[in-house]
Amino acid sequence: MLNDKNASKFKARAIVVGAIFAAMFAMSGCKEKGPLEKAGENIDEVGRTIKNGGEKTTADKVDDKLDKAADKVNDAVKN
Repeated sequence: MLNDKNASKFKARAIVVGAIFAAMFAMSGCKEKGPLEKAGENIDEVGRTIKNGGEKTTADKVDDKLDKAADKVNDAVKN
């Protein structure tokens, strides 16, 4: 059984842990993806396509994806 001193410490720790989780949840909330994140996803997709040997492995499709990603990076840097 907890004595008063230990119960107070437990409550304080529970409040701190709860506040940390609430802050983490709030920061990871519903925010829109920025242009750099979208460009990174496009680059990742191109890499997966090349790695998996999917039907999108033609040079034109890969170049198009890389061009779109580069455009998004350039747009983000300008803003």
